[in-house]
This record gives sequence, C-alpha cells and structure tokens, in this order.
Amino acid sequence: MGDARSGLVRIALALAAALSLCCARAAGPMRIPLRWAPTDDIRIPVAAVDALSRQAIYVGSFADARQDRGSIGKNTESRIDTKPKDDWLVSTPDDVAVFLSGRFREVLKANGVPTVASGATRVIKAEVRRYFVTEGETYQADVLLRFTVEDGAGRTLWQGLAEGHANRWGRSYSEENYQQSLCNAFLEATKDVMQNREFLDAFRT
Repeated sequence: MGDARSGLVRIALALAAALSLCCARAAGPMRIPLRWAPTDDIRIPVAAVDALSRQAIYVGSFADARQDRGSIGKNTESRIDTKPKDDWLVSTPDDVAVFLSGRFREVLKANGVPTVASGATRVIKAEVRRYFVTEGETYQADVLLRFTVEDGAGRTLWQGLAEGHANRWGRSYSEENYQQSLCNAFLEATKDVMQNREFLDAFRT
C-alpha cells in the first residue's frame, strides 16, 4: 500500500508541475529555443537542383541584420480564453542566422544538392532582414533574406532579396505553432530564391 500511495503522490506532483508550466506559458513572454519544424514540402524546383548541382557549393555563414536579434514574434490577441491581455512577446536565446544557415544546408541536401567544406566554385551567403511571426486571429510569419552568390575567388556574381510568408491557424500562444510558422516562411523564402532566374544563372556560367 505504501508503494501505491508513493506512486500516486509522484503522479500528482508531476501533474501539478505540468499544470504549473502550462499556466506559466500562457501568462506572459515566451522564450524558446529554435527548432526545425516545417509542415510544408521541402522540395525545391527541379531546375534549381540542376543548376546548383553544376557547381561545388559552400554555404557561408548567414548574418543577422535585424535590430532586435532575439525577437521572433508576438501575440497581439486582446484576450486568451476569457482573460484580457496586452501584447506578449516571443524571443529566442539562439543565434537565428546560424540556425537558418544550417537549415539551408539541410534543404539543399534533402534535394540532392551536396555542399563542400573546401574547394568551392560557388559560395552562398545570406543576410537575415526579417524573421518574425505575428499572432492574431492566425499566425502570420514573414521572412526576408538578402542572398549573395560568389565565385571561388570571392567575386560577387549575384545579390538579391527573397521573401517568404506563412499564414496558419493554431492554438493561442503555442510554441509549436510559432516554430512551424517561422520554418514554413523560411522554406518559402528559400523556394523564392530558387525560382529566381538570375540567381540560377550564377550557377550555370
């Protein structure tokens, strides 16, 4: 009986702790580590795969040009359930630029485009101009990247902007929905640059 009671006490404490965390999450600013959680298709156009595969590609470090590098979102709902509220901010302790450069490599690899650590004939870099989701009636994420393509000697072959947007329904103030929206918007920005003819031409010459 003692063991049974002890087990019940442990379960009750665990449930109380989980409820406490849940309530804390729904009561103010959220600070979350970045996580790759796209729900959209990660395939890029076949023409882009063909063009990029002609070169030995190195994905350089991305740079974060945002004014507030830790800020990635906010909830603007006037109330959650029946409780009134003001804007709640969402931030991350992680380096957004480092996270996105790693995910960009993953997207290339998943599409059969290898990257190299040395001996590159093309270098892809990007500057993060916007990476943010605003939650109101839906989660509206916006990503803006300024890409640069260089040759192996460091000469700039192309520069241009790529943007992506995601608009999805979800639960109020949900970490999962913030992650999914931002990842989907980043994928859209990646697909946007992969459809740019001048970007692709930089790999065909």
